[in-house]
Amino acid sequence: MPPESDLMRFKRVLVVEDEAITALAETKLLASFGYEPCGIAVSADEAIEAFSRELPDIVCMDVGIQGRKDGLQAAAAMLAKRRAEIVVISGYDDEERRAEAAKLGAASFLVKPVTRDQFRAGLKAASDRAVSRSL
Repeated sequence: MPPESDLMRFKRVLVVEDEAITALAETKLLASFGYEPCGIAVSADEAIEAFSRELPDIVCMDVGIQGRKDGLQAAAAMLAKRRAEIVVISGYDDEERRAEAAKLGAASFLVKPVTRDQFRAGLKAASDRAVSRSL
């Protein structure tokens, strides 16, 4: 296991969530865990633009977001541009969404309502993968 200091090299996190209260809660949790929230997006188009502009290491991606594309489609578009770790967050726990997330290579799949410990574990899995990729 890499030291904690290595894990925190990969700390910039983009939050993609169209519920304002949830997005705010996620950014506050991120900061309390030592991560750097680098933006909030509410739609796929906003998310893809913010991804290119902010260069996050990790994306917390809600599946059900505003617009014509869902969060998994937005994540696929992001990953076509460059590598980042994706933490998928969904209000639905079904095999189709899990399979899509796995196909994208998501670091974790969390089902709402997400607890503080689940959120931290999902982020840690993403950080661990980012460190492993960088070695």
